[in-house]
Amino acid sequence: MKDPPKRSDCVLVKDFVGCKGRFVYIEDTGKGISKKVEDCIRQPITDSNPDSVRDPRLLPLHSFLAGSPLPNLSTLQSRAHFRQKYRLSGGNWLSPTRTIWNFPHANQWHASEQSKSDQEWIAGYPVPHGFHWDVSPAKLEASITVSSTNEVWKIRRGGYLNIYPDEKIRNGSGAQRIWPPKN
Repeated sequence: MKDPPKRSDCVLVKDFVGCKGRFVYIEDTGKGISKKVEDCIRQPITDSNPDSVRDPRLLPLHSFLAGSPLPNLSTLQSRAHFRQKYRLSGGNWLSPTRTIWNFPHANQWHASEQSKSDQEWIAGYPVPHGFHWDVSPAKLEASITVSSTNEVWKIRRGGYLNIYPDEKIRNGSGAQRIWPPKN
């Protein structure tokens, strides 16, 4: 039997979704629930909504930062600091784990028929269908490991994965899912 996760292995809900959506902890079942939900809905997520796919709030930060503390990107200043630290030319990103998150051209975006019918929203921004990043090892890295909440992948030099803002991973080339193992 696997040991339960340690606190250091966990991410608080407020950190996991903080700058992307609204959430509220409801501890009782009394009459105050509807007031708490209403207050949550009316509260701004951040000082402004994203206005393009180049906003860092669209990144699945727990995958991009992989084990580093998740930043609060709710202010213009915090987003400017994040861009200064991780942004490359052309709208691409370099993660602390030496993965390059390449920004593909719109004609390279691809979405399943199911996802075309479901609009994804992040912090009040409608994410275009099929938008993703091509994630690959930095030039000097032989291979890298990329994880999401439900998968772990290894990407060899020259390979890539597609990672979507909702953290869905689509196999590209030169990549292999290593967890969970395929049956």
